[in-house]
Amino acid sequence: MVRSGSEPDVRRVLDRDPAGLEDWDLRFAVRMAVPDAVLYDDRGHDGLAVLIHDGDRSWAEVRPDAAGRPVLWQGGRAGLETR
Repeated sequence: MVRSGSEPDVRRVLDRDPAGLEDWDLRFAVRMAVPDAVLYDDRGHDGLAVLIHDGDRSWAEVRPDAAGRPVLWQGGRAGLETR
């Protein structure tokens, strides 16, 4: 698993509804731009949850908080070269 229990590097509340990530045209565009990207979504009783990862080390997760606001957790960037 990409995340493998690692803690997120970033956590922040988003000001956009992640429901757009359920759009199949957008998913196709993401797959064309980043062929290794994997995007899962699950609409539960508390709202939409989305997990995106690159199959290697980077991941992002969007889940609603207790107030129903979408919160982004992101990690796995450690060890990547910065240019």
